[in-house]
Amino acid sequence: MEPILITSALFFIMSFILTPKTAKYLLAGYNTMSKEKQELYDIKNIVRILNNSLRIAALIILIGAALYQWTGLEIIRDIFVMYLPLVFLLGVNIYTKKKYSTDPIKPFDIIIPIAVLIFVILITL
Repeated sequence: MEPILITSALFFIMSFILTPKTAKYLLAGYNTMSKEKQELYDIKNIVRILNNSLRIAALIILIGAALYQWTGLEIIRDIFVMYLPLVFLLGVNIYTKKKYSTDPIKPFDIIIPIAVLIFVILITL
């Protein structure tokens, strides 16, 4: 149970650490982009959406922990701790790329998150 609570706390803490100023250091790939490519992204709105998403994911994990504690069903824990937050965050990733970027979305921008989701599901069955 403690690892679940720690994971939730880390998501919540990260939502406050990530700011538009720290985004260039904390967001994977953003710091390696050229200045011209970085200007294609509305980083202020992306960070705002990501912060809210991390808080929602932390809440989903906490709800899952409470339901698991109450029911004792491991499937509840798996769904709320692994699958729901992952699906939610991957969906938000695609949404922010489409809404807050003028950089055209490439097929691998959608294929890779779906592949990650399938991989996680397969290794946890």
